[in-house]
Amino acid sequence: TTTPSPSPCPPRRPARFSIVADKELLLFTEDGVYVCDAESGAGFSYRTIRIRKICNAAASPDVRPIKIDGQTLFVGQDGRTVYELKYDLMADAIQPNDKSVLAYHLTETARIVKMAYQRFPDSILWFLLDDGALRSMTYMPEQVVWGWSRHSMAAAATGQQIIDMIEVGSVRS
Repeated sequence: TTTPSPSPCPPRRPARFSIVADKELLLFTEDGVYVCDAESGAGFSYRTIRIRKICNAAASPDVRPIKIDGQTLFVGQDGRTVYELKYDLMADAIQPNDKSVLAYHLTETARIVKMAYQRFPDSILWFLLDDGALRSMTYMPEQVVWGWSRHSMAAAATGQQIIDMIEVGSVRS
């Protein structure tokens, strides 16, 4: 009898989202983030595919990850944590960084349900919470700057309206 060879694929988990990051495909699943690429020096095909787990943090099934320059940001399954995936030269690997570690109090009573990126004028990630509140994170990775804030809105505006404007690019700088 022959023994089946071990599969290079992880246990079957449906990908919630996928994003192309440089020469790799990031797969966001219920048990973490995987990178899909080809073996060193080989072209990408079913024979050379390699899938490796790079992060144990599961992605939220409701909030699409966003790629900003060389980084990918995603909301964790808890709906409160925002992770940055970025290549670390010293480790020669993609590393996760918790960008909400100093701001857990801003999502203490509500979960993030939507995320949008505004590049100009100030490079801001906007977060809509399930209670309608709006939070933001100024994000300038080239300057190693990130800072969180909460926003109050006039009675006529809602957090959903702000996020919708940013998503369709109607915010003027």
